[in-house]
Amino acid sequence: MTQDPTRIRATLALLREQLGNSEEVSPALRTSLLETVSNIESALADVDSNKRPPAPPANDSLASRLSEAALEFEDSHPTLAKTIGGLVNGLSNLGI
Repeated sequence: MTQDPTRIRATLALLREQLGNSEEVSPALRTSLLETVSNIESALADVDSNKRPPAPPANDSLASRLSEAALEFEDSHPTLAKTIGGLVNGLSNLGI
């Protein structure tokens, strides 16, 4: 089943909000995650225009970066980790 890009965008907005409200996330990690969110939004724009974004190296995929972040947040920020995990699944379903 393909995930609706609109739903992923809503989850990205939720992630931005959660990052903005969390004072415990380091500035470096916050910047990295927000950069990844921007990259995902660009990839979704490509999906909307029926373009396929170029595949990144396997170790640098958007889903890979998000998965690593989710692991970092599992204990300290479980809600944030859950949001990120949902994004990983949605991106996978879209082939991003």
